[in-house]
Amino acid sequence: MKQTFVFLSVIMLGCVTFSMVSCDSDPNVDCSEYNSTYDSNMKAIINAKCVQSCHVVGGEAEANGIYTSYASMKSNFSQAWEEISADRMPKPGSPQLTDAEKEAWECWKNAGFPEK
Repeated sequence: MKQTFVFLSVIMLGCVTFSMVSCDSDPNVDCSEYNSTYDSNMKAIINAKCVQSCHVVGGEAEANGIYTSYASMKSNFSQAWEEISADRMPKPGSPQLTDAEKEAWECWKNAGFPEK
């Protein structure tokens, strides 16, 4: 009984934590103007700003995630978004994300990471 209670408590804590993290969207971003899907716009942004030399097999940031496919980007989104929203990525000297591209990232997250 005690093990069940501990297990359920951990599950509930995880769910609460996930819901708090996933609801931290910027109220100033209007996602109605974006069709943020991986295929429609995110793939081009990710390839241009993340994959070119860093987040690719053999790239300097390979250990921090490879972003060359929808599945790999979706599974690495939280880490990538943390770095992007803190303006730590893309690294200085690399092509930087525009405000519109950052909004597209946020809208993609808010939409649940649709692929198509």
